Amino acid sequence: MNNGTSHSWSFSQILLVFAIIVTILASIALVSVWVFHVGGLEFSLPLATSLVVIAVSLLVAVEQSRVIKKKKKQSSYQSIENANQRIGFKNQMLYCIAIIIAIGVALSTVSLYYHSYYFSASPRPYSTATSAFATETALANINPYAPGPSALIMSDPLSANNQIAQWQQNPQGSCQFTNRSYHVSAAPNTFTGCFAVGSNYTDFTYQIQMIFIQHAPKYSTGGILFRGSTDQHAFYSFEVYASGRYIFQKCNNGGANCTVLAGSPQDPPSPAFHVDQMNTLAVVANQNMFTLLINQQMIGSPQTDNSGPYTRGLIGVLAQGGLGSDTPTQVAYSNIKVWQ
Repeated sequence: MNNGTSHSWSFSQILLVFAIIVTILASIALVSVWVFHVGGLEFSLPLATSLVVIAVSLLVAVEQSRVIKKKKKQSSYQSIENANQRIGFKNQMLYCIAIIIAIGVALSTVSLYYHSYYFSASPRPYSTATSAFATETALANINPYAPGPSALIMSDPLSANNQIAQWQQNPQGSCQFTNRSYHVSAAPNTFTGCFAVGSNYTDFTYQIQMIFIQHAPKYSTGGILFRGSTDQHAFYSFEVYASGRYIFQKCNNGGANCTVLAGSPQDPPSPAFHVDQMNTLAVVANQNMFTLLINQQMIGSPQTDNSGPYTRGLIGVLAQGGLGSDTPTQVAYSNIKVWQ
């Protein structure tokens, strides 16, 4: 009889330790799925299946160990031969079950890591959503007016001023940020131009949204200014009347002297313009050629300035006070984009 302290591990004990180790590894993998989203949602189902198999194998291993110990204890009250026969037969059955469970655990573990590798290299639902969002953003940043490559260099909702554009603001309130948009006001029969003094562009596409807050019965305009001089005395203006007509001018002396390049207040209203609604104005400036657009529809044909064109300068917005009443003209601008 050996009274030493050496102890040999039984098969059930080995299986129990193996099941515990695999359970710990599987738990770490499960945390990585649920917390860090490793493997995506597709990984959760095979992982959950693997954990169920592991849990069952753990329970069977524990039960096997308990049954074997109980049978060995009972054998002391029976004949050694009969006990050994019964325990030997049942041990064989339990070992077979344990081996099957162990194989299931091993296959589940291999499947777990296989799915981890497979799904980590495949597109995931959240990655697809992120990719779709990135694609949508990229499409929104593409210049819809000019062919060929161009970079979006300004994109601003105009809800507040910023240090890059540096939109003009004055105490009289003719150029100010109000209600999360940039408002330009003009008394009857007067002109107001408001510039982004931090801008300075040559060839570009300039787009902005505008809506009349109030206007006189006739000749009230809003619109965009571009290639303005640093003193804001010279510029191009693309003006849209509240009725839907338009006029394109080359101005100096602060707008006191202007040469009409296209359009007229007597022309029929443009069908592209939405009266008393938000409208999107745009101009494509390419050297001395200018394309004017309202709601992404070209107005007339491209215009060419052959009389000493302005080549670069500031961008801005405007309001022209109308006639027929004492009502001042107020125009709100938002969502500016500039491509170059």
